[in-house]
Amino acid sequence: VTQLTRIGITPQFFKAGTKLSVIGPISRHSPYMCFFEVIEFADGRSFNVNGPGGAQQTPPQAQLPPRRDVFGTWLLAPSRNRSGDGQPPPLQLLTPAGEKAVASYDPFRDDPVFRCDPVAVQRVWQAPSTPLEIVRDGADVVLHHEWMDVRRVIHMNMKTHPKDGVRNSLGHSIGRWEGDTLVIETANYSAGVLEQYVERRGQPTKGLLHSAALTTVERLRVDVERQRLVVDVDVTDPEFFKQPLARLTMEYSPSDLKIAPFKCSREGLTGTIPNPAK
Repeated sequence: VTQLTRIGITPQFFKAGTKLSVIGPISRHSPYMCFFEVIEFADGRSFNVNGPGGAQQTPPQAQLPPRRDVFGTWLLAPSRNRSGDGQPPPLQLLTPAGEKAVASYDPFRDDPVFRCDPVAVQRVWQAPSTPLEIVRDGADVVLHHEWMDVRRVIHMNMKTHPKDGVRNSLGHSIGRWEGDTLVIETANYSAGVLEQYVERRGQPTKGLLHSAALTTVERLRVDVERQRLVVDVDVTDPEFFKQPLARLTMEYSPSDLKIAPFKCSREGLTGTIPNPAK
């Protein structure tokens, strides 16, 4: 709701009796459902859920003072890619245990967002049109994402992860500085979903799962000349993947947006993550 309201789509648009057209790709499972992208009204007004520029566009930002470090509020810029040219796609790197887990996962039934779960670190980084705030909290660094109300504490004075610590989809993070680059090492993940939807031409949509052996390394730095926060994410899971996955790189631009409550609701949503051990 917060994301849609920012671009002018408010709950008032959907009062009972209002005539409108909804445009989007049709569901694979129901002729009465689609992925909502555009709404058009009888008076000629049209709104795109991705903002005035359509898909993959970033809302315009006011001119802000130059950023010299990672701290401040940022918004995902319209570019993301994996490095590692020539490396096989992730699904080709699965171990037998990883293949078994993927086979038991239905992305249209088991997507963690149905439970208001943030899914995984790299999914949080890829959330469009929702700001991220990076601040200091004493000796620690806090990453506060508006998406799913995620608040990650990066423990800067810890060298190791708790052996019997709580496990969840975002794990436990420790950090250090390498020059101006913030390096975040995360472990203590619970088994879950790395990517909710993996599309391959001519084949059914699948999800990419990970085991509790997952570890990630994130590197955050500022490209001062281009005024971009550059985020690299390296993923390793020896139980589900034969080798580390190709690096995922994203860029964020400075933002003046204020983070608002995401208020995800589980009402009417269902879904379960299959236990890969079964």
